[in-house]
Amino acid sequence: MPVPIDQLQGLAGTGAIPIGLIVFTQFEANARWTPEPLSPGRAALELLLHTLPVQRTPARVLATFSAVMNRARAWRSPRGEATDVVSSLLSALEAEGELL
Repeated sequence: MPVPIDQLQGLAGTGAIPIGLIVFTQFEANARWTPEPLSPGRAALELLLHTLPVQRTPARVLATFSAVMNRARAWRSPRGEATDVVSSLLSALEAEGELL
């Protein structure tokens, strides 16, 4: 059941939130989270693997990727359990002032 935002003492957004970090990961048993930074070009290629609309609207997709990669960082790493990675990701974003 939906809960109104005012009951959570929150504020509703009025616009888009910029993307600060893109993470490419997959579960592997006993894997250790060791994020490797990706260049903007490599990150865009990775994004293409997961973007079906590129077949119908390639110019729009590439323009979106360009706008995103002008600001966002991208990391890649296999991982074990997701709960072991979340705190690392949140800490990295908070340290750079990207998570308010």
